[in-house]
Amino acid sequence: SIDVGGVGIARVGGVCETWPTRPNPNRSVAKYTFLIPQEEVAEFGLVPRLIGPSGRNMRRVWLATGCKVRVRGMGSGYRERRSKKEAPVPLQIVVSAETAEQL
Repeated sequence: SIDVGGVGIARVGGVCETWPTRPNPNRSVAKYTFLIPQEEVAEFGLVPRLIGPSGRNMRRVWLATGCKVRVRGMGSGYRERRSKKEAPVPLQIVVSAETAEQL
């Protein structure tokens, strides 16, 4: 678990996961998933702070580290392509990179 501005965030798994990507199954991606306690998030404003105006903060992280940050789940504001609704899963932050060493 890590602490971000007084909000305790639990990392899922303990080790990063690696999986093949589409459309190139020979390429893989490593990721860490963090579950966010939703009752604490609204007061702190985690999602808007993380994303930043027009996604600037997420882009800054990507440019500095090569890691992509995604916010998904209930309370994220992200609507899935097919359902056009937030995913029915707990709020989570997923950090992904081409290698586990980048994470």
